[in-house]
Amino acid sequence: MKILLNYAVAWIFLFPSPGHSETALIGSEKISITIPRGYCPLADSDPSDLRLIRYLQEENRIVNLVLIIFADCEQLDSWRQGVKASLDDYGYILSPLSLANTKLRMSITNYLSEMREIMGGHSDTTPENQADRVEELVKKSFTTAKLNQTKNLGLLFEDDKALYWGLLQNIAAENGEIKNMLGFMGITLVKGKGVNIYLWKKYTGDRSVLELELLIKSLAASLQNDNQNDL
Repeated sequence: MKILLNYAVAWIFLFPSPGHSETALIGSEKISITIPRGYCPLADSDPSDLRLIRYLQEENRIVNLVLIIFADCEQLDSWRQGVKASLDDYGYILSPLSLANTKLRMSITNYLSEMREIMGGHSDTTPENQADRVEELVKKSFTTAKLNQTKNLGLLFEDDKALYWGLLQNIAAENGEIKNMLGFMGITLVKGKGVNIYLWKKYTGDRSVLELELLIKSLAASLQNDNQNDL
């Protein structure tokens, strides 16, 4: 039964209905980005959105270009109205600033190989019970993650589209509760440009890891499908 449920979830996330399409600029290269279904882009015309946009831009101003920020549409609406204090499901896509005007003429396979060597780590690509093993690692890691700091779990997954690192945060919410946030960072190459995908989700236990894994993999795949990588 568990295998059938996993396949059902995989079908939902790997074959999503078309989401909102945006265009971002890296140097002179236009990149097409299709936001996952159920997510909406933040807009600088909204005061709440603008504060978060400016915060991420400031945090990354020396290192990365912020290409797009998006969040769960229902949560975003509640957050804009002041009903929800913080977002639980959101993401953003960055590109290394140092390479903004450089076109990397290499295959995505070679790029991922080089990034694996530079950043270190090797994922366990054995498919049997992989999600369960990562789930166990996540549960244990939350108990040692420091408050309001990001914990890197290392390289957890990889495919022919991207490398995926795991991230954790224990966030002190305004109501005094500790919110467990699970994140994945996907590193890929799009039209000769380095692109880093970040997705965050409030960790609720059951299937949080699997859902976020499938979501970031589908986003990495759509980036490849929507943009032709020319060498």
